[in-house]
Amino acid sequence: MANGGIIGPANDPVNQTVSAPGTAVTFTSNGTFNPFSAPSDATNFRTADVLVIAGGRGGATNIGGGGGGGYYQFTPGHSIPGSSAPMSIGGGGQGAPGPGDPNADNGSASTAGFSSPVAAPTGTFPPYQSDGTGTYGGIGPSGPPPSTSSGGGGAGADATHSPVGRGGQGKQSSPVDGSTYRAGGGGGGAYPGQPAGSGRDGGGNGNSSLGGAGTAASANTGAGGGAGGGNYGAGANGGSGFIAIMENDINVQSASGVWQLDEVYDAEKAGNWPT
Repeated sequence: MANGGIIGPANDPVNQTVSAPGTAVTFTSNGTFNPFSAPSDATNFRTADVLVIAGGRGGATNIGGGGGGGYYQFTPGHSIPGSSAPMSIGGGGQGAPGPGDPNADNGSASTAGFSSPVAAPTGTFPPYQSDGTGTYGGIGPSGPPPSTSSGGGGAGADATHSPVGRGGQGKQSSPVDGSTYRAGGGGGGAYPGQPAGSGRDGGGNGNSSLGGAGTAASANTGAGGGAGGGNYGAGANGGSGFIAIMENDINVQSASGVWQLDEVYDAEKAGNWPT
């Protein structure tokens, strides 16, 4: 008899796999994540691969550097509850508008608000640096005349030196976000007659014309904005953030109550005892 009837009602050990949908749920604006339906026994065994990207930084003005990609946080196998959770998408940082306000803004943080949150913070970071599974890019420095300024660092690499001014490469996390690269750097501004830097993986392009504004980063890429040209051409805004969540299959294992050794042996032999 399962559980031997020693304490409480008779019951059988649970050792089963509940299949997840196999597709990612994505958020391009604030919303609520609702996990897929599963037996109550599965509550403590739920995990998901979670990608959270903060908004990208805006581009600099006056032949400055491109904006850096936002913080890119990918956490595989993260424990999640069986209840709904709020999702918050960070906005892209404002580009530097000109002489009255020469500084670009960082993008805002994005957060998957589970009971154990997964967050991509905001802040001013070095041009490129990695931190565990999280990576982030910063704003590139300006170059001396008559050069092209540096692009912004991406989530996957610093800004490139060939071609000059191109934004750094972003990152990709498969299968939760397919083959899409996000959080690339924006292109740097340039002096007239010099090639402006191009953005990468969602990043905006820089500008080389006098008073010309940079190009904004693509929405929901967390990429950096392009930098403006001379005579205080405005830097462009960074891209807004992004969240993708792919739930994993649930391996439910439990054996409540008090069991006699021969019952444990029989269940183990039959492949039904939790490991």
